[in-house]
Amino acid sequence: MTGTTDTSAPPVVTAADAPADLFVVTAAPPSALGAAITGQTLTGAGGVLVALLVLTPAVVLDLVTDGTLGLPSTIGFLLAAMAAPLVVRTSGLATAAVLPPLLFAGAVSALAWFSGNNEGARELVLDVGTTLALSAPILFAGTAACLAVVLGRLLWRLLRR
Repeated sequence: MTGTTDTSAPPVVTAADAPADLFVVTAAPPSALGAAITGQTLTGAGGVLVALLVLTPAVVLDLVTDGTLGLPSTIGFLLAAMAAPLVVRTSGLATAAVLPPLLFAGAVSALAWFSGNNEGARELVLDVGTTLALSAPILFAGTAACLAVVLGRLLWRLLRR
C-alpha cells in the first residue's frame, strides 16, 4: 500500500497491493440445465407460458394438416407436460403438476373450435368431449410424465439438503 504522510488524504491502494482473494469472478450459468441446478428458474406462471409456447406450434401444425388431434399435438403435449416442471421454481411445482389436464383440454378445445368441422355449440361440446374420452391414454401419459418430473425434482431437492 502506498500512501502519503498527509493525513487529510486517504491512502491510495493499487491492484498490485490488493490481496489475491479480494476479486471474485463469477459467470452466468451456460445453459437452462445450469439455471435449473443453481435455482434460477421461473414462477408457476412462467412455467405455464413455457408449456403454451411448446404446445402451440404443435396444435397449429395439426390445424393446418387435418384439424384433428394427431401426432404433432401428442408429442407437443408430452413435451409441454415435462417442460413446465423442469423450468419452474420448487414453489411452482404444484402449478406444473395440475397443468397437463388443463393444457390437454385447451389444445383439444382449440382444435375443435378452429378446425371448422363443427357447426354449432352442441357439436363443438360433443367433439371436445369425445376427443377427450378417446385420447385419455395420451392425457394419462402426459400427466404421469409431469408427475414423475415433479417427484424427481422434489427428491433431488431433498437429497441436496
